[in-house]
Amino acid sequence: MAQSISQEAIGATGLPGATAASRYAGATASGAPTSGTFAVGDFIVDQSGSTWICTASSQTASATTASGNGNLITFTASNSFSPGQYVNVTGFSNTGYNVSNAYINSASSTQFTVVSSATGSTTGTGTAVTTGTWTRQLPSTTQVAGKNGFINGDFGVWQRGTSFTVGSGASTYTADRWLYQSDSSLTTTITQQTFTPGTAPVSGYEGTYFIRLATTGTAASYPSFNQRIEDVRKYAGQTITVSFWAKASSSCNANSAINQNFGSGGSSQVQTGYPSYYIGTSWQRISFQYNVPSIAGKTIGTSSYLEIQMLYFNAGTVMPGTVDVWGAQIEAGPTATQFTTASGSIGGELALCQRYYIRTTPGLSYGTYGFGFAQASTTAVVAVNLPVTMRTVPTTLDYSNLALQSGSYSSSVNASGALAFEASTSSPQLVMIFANYTTGMTANQPARLLNNNNTAGYLGVGAEL
Repeated sequence: MAQSISQEAIGATGLPGATAASRYAGATASGAPTSGTFAVGDFIVDQSGSTWICTASSQTASATTASGNGNLITFTASNSFSPGQYVNVTGFSNTGYNVSNAYINSASSTQFTVVSSATGSTTGTGTAVTTGTWTRQLPSTTQVAGKNGFINGDFGVWQRGTSFTVGSGASTYTADRWLYQSDSSLTTTITQQTFTPGTAPVSGYEGTYFIRLATTGTAASYPSFNQRIEDVRKYAGQTITVSFWAKASSSCNANSAINQNFGSGGSSQVQTGYPSYYIGTSWQRISFQYNVPSIAGKTIGTSSYLEIQMLYFNAGTVMPGTVDVWGAQIEAGPTATQFTTASGSIGGELALCQRYYIRTTPGLSYGTYGFGFAQASTTAVVAVNLPVTMRTVPTTLDYSNLALQSGSYSSSVNASGALAFEASTSSPQLVMIFANYTTGMTANQPARLLNNNNTAGYLGVGAEL
């Protein structure tokens, strides 16, 4: 006669030195469990081959009120929930606020939020139960190159500077790869901020910088903080998870969306959204998922991209003052995992950024950028080698405090006029630059582009999406 053995019938004490509780709790099709109750030490193996370990047990909280804005339900409850957990809420007489397998995208000690279409508010008593916190088993290193699709997710690279003022209706690249698109009526100041050692939001990962977005007033349009990921094929047809740490000077709700841009000559852009989430006044990890649409039947042109509008505010929103962001990550799969940078190294992250923008700053009074020759008494063409292969032939040029020198190293140095690309002979590895000069050069004599007795001089070239 067939018999079965339940897990409750087996008591495992472990070997000496390894007696803490642990259970094999079964398997899922993909990712961590989204329902059920679990204890610390439980582990599962999903059918894609990943092992998940429960590091915080299921928890229960009593919710007293709930309010929805059509995208988000905020529950009032004394709790110790964490973003990334799944929760089931039952017991409200208004059943629209009873949710199953809902993903918690933000939480504080007094409330938590989940994505839902409920609108309005309700009172009563609901019981919220989480599935616990699950961690995917990763290599022992804190860096896993290639997992994070965001470049410069730790905001460690700032080639263009460390402070930006973005006027109404403007779009500006700030920290490398991060684009801020301003409100039609408000001005935003964006700055690099430095963590006090030991205060970064992830224990054991000492982040150096975070980014601060400072805006006051009421939004008239949709100010947003974005990154464009090269090639619209990226993540197409997959479930992805976006996560980051954030805090605000006053608590607020924000939103997110993704845009599949098929490039020049391609199909029309497709937008998918729009998860809402809550930002509190202390650092917390926020995460949410997207099911990225398939690109079947689409035409892909040149310079296509997947744009993640990681943070945007609706028209009519009273801006919170400041919003601080760090540790941005996008990854395949339904769960936010341990944060890593895209490359896993400082030098690697800079090189990834330089695929899209390079700023050369010699830091010397007469630091050299490149050599060429004078075409006439007022013009020269100079070749500048690039440290990495850029995405395409650069299309933007910015510079400051530059000069030209013609003839020999003892020749006079005079401020250059306007610079421009010589596009027909430039490439992603080398750019040819036309430089204007007041007068005094001799045709076919050597020429040098250099700083004009100013250590702050720079030359920047861009191939952004």
